[in-house]
Amino acid sequence: MKNLFIISFFVCICVSLFAQGSIGVFKDSAAPIEICAGQEFSIALKAPCEQGYKWEFSKMLDSKVVKQIGSSKSGSCAAGDSEEIINFQAVGQGTTMISLKYARPGERDMYPLDSKTFIVVVK
Repeated sequence: MKNLFIISFFVCICVSLFAQGSIGVFKDSAAPIEICAGQEFSIALKAPCEQGYKWEFSKMLDSKVVKQIGSSKSGSCAAGDSEEIINFQAVGQGTTMISLKYARPGERDMYPLDSKTFIVVVK
């Protein structure tokens, strides 16, 4: 068990040194996102051009583990390939979930068009 901890620690140190702060963009919510504290990552979600819909948090973030540091859109509505990209930073060790829904802001009683939950493990 001690050896596993030491190996995990050195892997995080090496990844932190060579990843230059960002480890990539994640689209698949089926696989956990494993990162080290201090690293940045992004979640990219398909954002069809539905009138007034946007991706928003369906549950509050655990601010002791991750924090949102920005968001942007990419692609084109006309081409049908638009995405919303949400940027995060791993703040401290732990496991948390990032729960998102594609809905109209303020419509609490309506079902979202889509929802995703990403599991994030910060070492």
